[in-house]
Amino acid sequence: MLWEDIRRYDNLLDTPYLSRVVGGFETDRLIAEIVDLLHTEDVDKVHLTCLALRDLIMVCDDDHVADFQRTYHGSAIVAELERIARDGKRGVRGDAIYTLGKTGCTGSIPILMDVFRSSIQSDPLVLPQVLFEICWLDRSRLEGLVDEMLAGPSFLTRWATLEGPGADIACGRLIHDPHDLVRAEAIFHLALISRPVLPKTEAKRKRKELDSYRPSVSFTDIRIMFDHWLREGGRTDYSVDEVEMFVDTEVRAYIATKAPR
Repeated sequence: MLWEDIRRYDNLLDTPYLSRVVGGFETDRLIAEIVDLLHTEDVDKVHLTCLALRDLIMVCDDDHVADFQRTYHGSAIVAELERIARDGKRGVRGDAIYTLGKTGCTGSIPILMDVFRSSIQSDPLVLPQVLFEICWLDRSRLEGLVDEMLAGPSFLTRWATLEGPGADIACGRLIHDPHDLVRAEAIFHLALISRPVLPKTEAKRKRKELDSYRPSVSFTDIRIMFDHWLREGGRTDYSVDEVEMFVDTEVRAYIATKAPR
């Protein structure tokens, strides 16, 4: 059974083993079984199937996988990954987005662009990942996408630019942001990228100076904290209003515990 082979691969991370598994299937049957695993939207099944897919396309290099690699980009697997990226449960969307990017699915850029633009309105926590994978496939889009995020309806959308490939572009424009937490991280990032190359002793002193700009929380911290909060509540979805409220209550309380007394 393919699922048992994929679970075993997670423990071994042995690409020759994975190639032999694939070699035991007709390509059409292999594609159908992978689509069935993805379609479950079970977190473990999607995560491990996507791991195996990425290695099959990016790492394996022998005759066992050649036919699968030739047919992959036009297959039902990519269509199913696109469906999950656009409409799937939040717990599995990230794996689909990551896999479309890393396996070179340039034909999926329009779908990823749709995901990006809908996420500006409804899912700012996934924006850095979607932005990264679109730009992995087509770097020329970066500046325009950052502009769209900076014009988004929530401070979270602006803040999301500071995690990932758009941070260097966005930070100078966010140092006067009306939201204090966005502003603090932007100031710190700008200080980081503006530091000159210095002799070792001077660089050490400069690092200590930079620490004075370090924000209490970053966008990455918020994303991790809120994901944990969702899991604790047994939830997979959220509204933008809920994240904003979480920042204004839970995160502010957390920051208060870190403040010097």
